Amino acid sequence: MLKLKIEGGVYNISFHKTNRLNSLIAESLREQLLKIVSKPGREVKLSMKGISFIDPSGFEAILAVVNRASENGSIF
Repeated sequence: MLKLKIEGGVYNISFHKTNRLNSLIAESLREQLLKIVSKPGREVKLSMKGISFIDPSGFEAILAVVNRASENGSIF
């Protein structure tokens, strides 16, 4: 579902083999990204390239990650 590539200390994350961010993958996305942004000072970029649909659970997952990153001094 997600591809992770670390370049110059920046965590570049993109979606793999999906064009939808919905309830089927939102919780997994949230858990994976929260682990990454929970470390203070990390810079994380999430590419939405190829995503053609996001439902409310997808937005909630992304919002949770944004909030956690802000709390921990990470950049998302």
